[in-house]
Amino acid sequence: MKKILSIVVLGLLFSGNGYAEIVNLLCKKNEKKFASGEYPLTIDFINKKIIRAHTNFVMEVDENYLSAKSEEESSFKIYLLLNRMNLELDVTFYEGTKIDTKNSYKTSCKKVEKKI
Repeated sequence: MKKILSIVVLGLLFSGNGYAEIVNLLCKKNEKKFASGEYPLTIDFINKKIIRAHTNFVMEVDENYLSAKSEEESSFKIYLLLNRMNLELDVTFYEGTKIDTKNSYKTSCKKVEKKI
């Protein structure tokens, strides 16, 4: 009986690691500001970070969304909101407490595997 209980407890402890991974996405660029194309978005569930264009974001995980804000301490902030069901990404820029609607945008992403 102790062996079965041990196996169940160990199974539960290790089952949480299934989500602890790095996920790579390709997202469409902001066509308001840039030419068409895609950029990589890396989601690190282990360290709770998102990396976009060499910028680190602190991530919070929800059942339906991943939300993140830029780590840099400045009056200019970037917030990301990724829908986990359809991979739609909202990128919102702030100057102080005011939303920068000129640069903020919504886009779509797709999951990809690294080639090398």
